[in-house]
Amino acid sequence: MLLADAGALDAIGDQPTARSKRIEALHSYEVACAASTNPGLLQLSTAQLAQMLGLDETAYRFYEEAHANVPKDGRSAFFIAQIHMLQSQWEKAKYWIDESLTRNPDEPYTLLSSAVIEAELGNGSKANQQATRGCVLQPNNPSLRLFQARVMRLNGDPTRALEIIASLPQTFRDTAISQNERAICIAMIEGNAQ
Repeated sequence: MLLADAGALDAIGDQPTARSKRIEALHSYEVACAASTNPGLLQLSTAQLAQMLGLDETAYRFYEEAHANVPKDGRSAFFIAQIHMLQSQWEKAKYWIDESLTRNPDEPYTLLSSAVIEAELGNGSKANQQATRGCVLQPNNPSLRLFQARVMRLNGDPTRALEIIASLPQTFRDTAISQNERAICIAMIEGNAQ
């Protein structure tokens, strides 16, 4: 009910009260986790809510607990890897994305996240393999193809990255993230990249 109230408050523009409702919901989730004899997926939901609220330490703790308690689910490890990616902590991100892939080796977004991590670590061949595997699974997914373009750029091939971006649907090419990636590639080609 609290999350539904928060959504309704967001719809009318009352973000401060909506945030308060979400924080109240988070506390309820934490209590429920403590009381549950099998809290695994509840811990995952708690972590996601905490992360949405920008409470990364709380999110991280609940993702780790969910990872330990739901041994066949790779989502918690995936989300931990994302936290590390946002902080450019590539070795930690690699550890967690590999944990996620161990549990779900054919998840396209996990494969493309792995590709970006490998590219950031300088493992170009492995990055290309992971990107290709993920895109083969969902060849018409423009988000995955944009990830692939980023991998190509990180591997030193901004021309190929631009080709991939150019092949995306126009509405996707017009997004800020696509435009940013395109601008970085052009700057690399022109020798202006930092």
